[in-house]
Amino acid sequence: MAPNFSGTPHWAAVIRELTRELATVRPGFEFGVTFFASDLRSFPSTEGPGIATAETVAEAIAFVNSMRGGSGTCPHVGLLAALSFARRSSARPRAIIFVSDGGGTCSATAMPEWDYLPWVLDLIDAENTTRIPIHAIGIRVLPNGTREEFLRELARRNRASYTRASL
Repeated sequence: MAPNFSGTPHWAAVIRELTRELATVRPGFEFGVTFFASDLRSFPSTEGPGIATAETVAEAIAFVNSMRGGSGTCPHVGLLAALSFARRSSARPRAIIFVSDGGGTCSATAMPEWDYLPWVLDLIDAENTTRIPIHAIGIRVLPNGTREEFLRELARRNRASYTRASL
């Protein structure tokens, strides 16, 4: 999840919904949560997914509620971390839910957004060899703009769905 809209009503709604969903996770469910801006913050901090217990769910909710925004948006970092969690999961089926404004202002790559976003799509095509579905949810995206097209294409290439959230 890209925290570049931290402090907005949209951010509060995303945190509230994510917290609500985490609270419903059944014991034994495998999960991971990743936030990305120009850096990466994940729960659990291990390379693989966490196993839901009352304690790990409470820790995950505290982690989510502690998140603050960052600068830049590096979706490739978040997507690669999510793929790492999913690959190490023994659960079937596996899926990734990618929540973002579709931006790609990643200073680490020194690419303009219009070059960076197609590069991310190609990178994820190469890395997602088992075709784990990557569902995309667009927050604050302009209809039919470059960022929404990135999210649509990410979902399409990874056999999943795209939804524009109405918060």
